[in-house]
Amino acid sequence: MGKCAANLAAGRQPILITRLEMLAAADAFAEAQGLSDQLDILDAEQFLVANLYELGGFRSDRQRVTVESLVDKYNEIVELHETDPSLKISRV
Repeated sequence: MGKCAANLAAGRQPILITRLEMLAAADAFAEAQGLSDQLDILDAEQFLVANLYELGGFRSDRQRVTVESLVDKYNEIVELHETDPSLKISRV
């Protein structure tokens, strides 16, 4: 919440992305900090799906290519910056 407050002070619109089961807790914490009406709190899965649709141009024929591209980029980042190769996503 400190980073959200700093972003608000800098004139930015923060978005907090969390797991579905943590939405209520995040909202309660934002409320306790007086920030709940100044930031958006989103479910990570819905956020990712919406962005994948957008990246694919909202075309169903491009969804697989978009997801594969995202997985490849993620695996590249893991390869470069992580020591545990089990963090990679394997494609079937």
